[in-house]
Amino acid sequence: MALTLYKCDILGSHRDHADCSLCVTREAKYNCAWCSSTCAYSESCKHSPTKECPKPRIDMDIKLGSVTPTSGPKSGGTHVAITGQNLNIGSSIYVFFDDLPCIVNASQTSSSRLLCVTSAAPRPTTVSKLTLMIDGANRTLFKPYVYKQDPTILEIKPLRSFVSGGRMITVHGTNLNIIQKPEMIVYSESSSTIINKTSVVSKHPQLMLRRTESVVEKMLTNWMALCMYKYLKDYAGSSLFLLYKAIKYQIEKGPVDAITHDARYSLSEERLLREQIQHGVVVSTGTTPYLDNSVPTILSAAGDLDTTGNSHVYHLVKPLDDHPYIT
Repeated sequence: MALTLYKCDILGSHRDHADCSLCVTREAKYNCAWCSSTCAYSESCKHSPTKECPKPRIDMDIKLGSVTPTSGPKSGGTHVAITGQNLNIGSSIYVFFDDLPCIVNASQTSSSRLLCVTSAAPRPTTVSKLTLMIDGANRTLFKPYVYKQDPTILEIKPLRSFVSGGRMITVHGTNLNIIQKPEMIVYSESSSTIINKTSVVSKHPQLMLRRTESVVEKMLTNWMALCMYKYLKDYAGSSLFLLYKAIKYQIEKGPVDAITHDARYSLSEERLLREQIQHGVVVSTGTTPYLDNSVPTILSAAGDLDTTGNSHVYHLVKPLDDHPYIT
């Protein structure tokens, strides 16, 4: 007769630690069961033995990182991204900016990133703390966000355009850079039907200093300046200057848009000012002292649509019109 000696607490353990999965999967002839927190012989268990293991409990630490963007209009509607760790481990997730709820988008929430939409604030204010509630766990982040005054529009120009469209419209205002998805909607005068809907660029101060030429034009200009200086100076300089003066004279015969630089007599189809604008010629009289102490009277012509600055330029360059170029 064969005799088998065994202990359920050994059969149901791994490296001296009780393992429920090993205990309940042993052969039925051993009659081992999970008893409270250890593996034991079923008939000797003082508690209710079970053949199923309890659900595992995993404790994860929820951490908050940063908030992007850090400001938005007080009317709300800003999509805010919150970074951190283990942000999606709970069944219920809520975010508050002080007492104002930020509606969580559960479909775009991951372990490291959570998205929510801000609600409206009664006035511009700095949020003292962000509260993240995941089930029973609460985490806070101090001074994460600023509600700013809603954007305002001070000026729109130009106020007219062609029926076919295609003209650039510039909007001046305040707090335009806090808009996440700026859009411009143009309505016709006779109805409220939307005739154009397009994105606009926020009026950041540095953009006002940006030059208009393309990268190719900048590269060509630098290359000509560095590599062709001697050739331009000795051979082609005068011809190129005469060409420049001729093009400039042709363009300045008619009105030029001060914003887009489109011209009525432009040689480029892309820079053609298609609006029919009535204009005339104004002759101004001025004096410019020369080095020989003479002060001749100078007559210069300008368009009646030109700015005062343009008139000053025409007056200054008038004495040079008789010289094709200066060495």
